[in-house]
Amino acid sequence: MNEQEFSQKVMVYSSKFYRYSYKILGNKDDAHDTVQDLYVKLWTIRKNLNSISNIEAFATTIVRNLCIDRLKKIKSTVLDSGCLVKLSVVTESNNNEDDLEEVDVKIDLVRRVIKKLPELQQKIFLMRDFEEKEYDTISNELGISEENLRVMLSRARKKIRELIETSR
Repeated sequence: MNEQEFSQKVMVYSSKFYRYSYKILGNKDDAHDTVQDLYVKLWTIRKNLNSISNIEAFATTIVRNLCIDRLKKIKSTVLDSGCLVKLSVVTESNNNEDDLEEVDVKIDLVRRVIKKLPELQQKIFLMRDFEEKEYDTISNELGISEENLRVMLSRARKKIRELIETSR
């Protein structure tokens, strides 16, 4: 498959792949990155794409798997009963639509709760617990002391636990 065929058979679904990944990830940048990852993956196997009867369905499955991988990569955690726990419903052997809807509900809850935090606490929480950055790195990026950082992170976690409990 050459560039022109690739554009005609794969790239025409760009907006569909983007909307699908955005629905799962809820983040524009991650959705764009996922679609780019899809194209890289498909381009590397372009010689075999002509043997696939439904490239759109094949690519949609890859998008879903890339989204799940991305969720896992950003730690795919939710707060449950005040503890950080992995999203156990997202496993390689158990990825049906009901499970993804349950994941969406949990992720939406966490997003809503995190948005209720002050902006600096949001940044600190996401950088430490999702991006798994070290305290010194966060401290340098945000221009605050590590001691202040730890206090703000503790307050953010406490507030998140409280908001999760009241939302049940």
